[in-house]
Amino acid sequence: YFVSKQQTKDIKIVEQMHRVRLLLTRIAEISALNPAAKPADRAAALVNLGDWYFINNKPGTAVENYKQAYQLLAANESDRVVLKKLFDKPVRIPVMTTALPGAVDDIPSDAVTPPYVRLSFDVSKDGRAKNIEVIAESEPTSIRARKTAKQLIQSSIFRPQMREGEPVATQATELLLSGAVLQNGAVQDSY
Repeated sequence: YFVSKQQTKDIKIVEQMHRVRLLLTRIAEISALNPAAKPADRAAALVNLGDWYFINNKPGTAVENYKQAYQLLAANESDRVVLKKLFDKPVRIPVMTTALPGAVDDIPSDAVTPPYVRLSFDVSKDGRAKNIEVIAESEPTSIRARKTAKQLIQSSIFRPQMREGEPVATQATELLLSGAVLQNGAVQDSY
């Protein structure tokens, strides 16, 4: 009984992910064909589709979408702010959310409700975290919070930093995980 229920659940998840890809592809196609669409909107559609591909273990296709988005934004001086927010540093790709051009700004540790853990790590050009270190935490005696934070980063996928339209490895990326994310694995983070 349990196995059949789990299989049914797995099938539904696969079907939903397939629908999400179809919808994101359609959004990117419509924005590409719409002459009134702003380059930032077209780039956001490509980035969202790229994020889907990264989550679903298709990094080559993801990078192609990121390159197209980068080129769209780099061509317009007015879109440099959006380009910087999307590609200037690695971005953790949370599952089932979309990339917005308005990224969360850096929040100082003293402005965050405990518990929190600030981590430093390297991000490879294929979006994986390496060399994860805790650099600040609200509860230094809490091994659980530190362990949970490291596991979340280890299992996360990151949109890599892009330079000149190409993904690059990034050293010493910092990420602050706080609140419920350290207590139950929910997604809430900021750079």
